Amino acid sequence: MLRKVLQLMLWGLVFAPGALLAAVPLMVPYSGTVQVGGEAFNGAGQFKFAIVNQACALAGQGCASVWSNDGTSNGGGEPANGVAVTVNQGKYSVKLGDAALVNMTGIPAAVFSDDLTYLRVWFSDGATGFQLLTPDRQLISVPYAYRADSADHVAAGSVGAAQIKDSEVQKRVAQKCSGGDTISSINADGTVVCEPDDGQLYTPGAGISIVSGTIGIADNGVTDIKLAANSVTSGKLADGSVALSKLAPGSVDDTKVANVGWSKLTGVPSTKGDPPALPGRQ
Repeated sequence: MLRKVLQLMLWGLVFAPGALLAAVPLMVPYSGTVQVGGEAFNGAGQFKFAIVNQACALAGQGCASVWSNDGTSNGGGEPANGVAVTVNQGKYSVKLGDAALVNMTGIPAAVFSDDLTYLRVWFSDGATGFQLLTPDRQLISVPYAYRADSADHVAAGSVGAAQIKDSEVQKRVAQKCSGGDTISSINADGTVVCEPDDGQLYTPGAGISIVSGTIGIADNGVTDIKLAANSVTSGKLADGSVALSKLAPGSVDDTKVANVGWSKLTGVPSTKGDPPALPGRQ
C-alpha cells in the first residue's frame, strides 16, 4: 500500500490588530497548508491540536500538555478526538479555542503563563490515520495577549495584605488616635503612633509665649531690634494698648516712634497731656 506523505507548511499565526480593542477573545487564529502525496489536499480534513511546554519541543523530560482541543492530551500526547476543518487547495484556517466547533474547548489565559509554549498538530485525510506534523511551532506574541487581558481584569478582593509589599506601598491607615491625642507618624503596616496634643510639643521663640494653647507676646518681648525706624505710629496703636510691661527698658526711643499721644500708652498719668513733638517728627 502506497503510504501517503503529509507535508505541512505553516503560514504562521494570523492576527488582526482590532481583536484587542475590547476584551481579548480566548481564541488563537491559526492557518496552514496541507499536502498529501505531494498534492494540495482538498476537502474535509481532521485535525488535532495540543499546546505543549518547551520540554515537549526539545523531546526532554517534563513534557506536558497545557491545552488540547478536546482536553484529553497528556504529556504532549495525541488528543482522543479530532476537529473537522475544511481545506481548500491545501489551505485551511481555524480558531483554536473556538468552543462553537465540535471537539474544541476554550483556551484559559493561564495556558500562556509559561514563557515558551508550542503548538503540536496531527492531521488525517480520512483515508489514513492521524499523523503528527513536525516540527512543533512556537507560539509567540499574539497568544500572549491573553496575559495582558488577564492582568487588565483584577478580580474584586484579589489584592489583600499578602499582596502588598510594605517597603514599597503604604498600607491603608487602619487606626486613629483617641481624643486629645494626635498622629505623630504612620507605620508601614498602617498602624499609627499617637502623642498627646497638650501644647508641650511647641517651643516658643524669644519674645513669644504659649499659655493654655494661646500664642501671645511675652512681657518685654518687643525690643528695639524688632521695630523698624518710625514703624510705630498713633494709627497703629489702640488707646491704652501698649503697657510698660510689654516694653523692654530703653527699647523705644525717638528713632522708633513717630508722634504718639499719651492716650496710646498705659501707666502714664493722663494729666501729662500730649508730649511735645520730637525733633524731626513734625
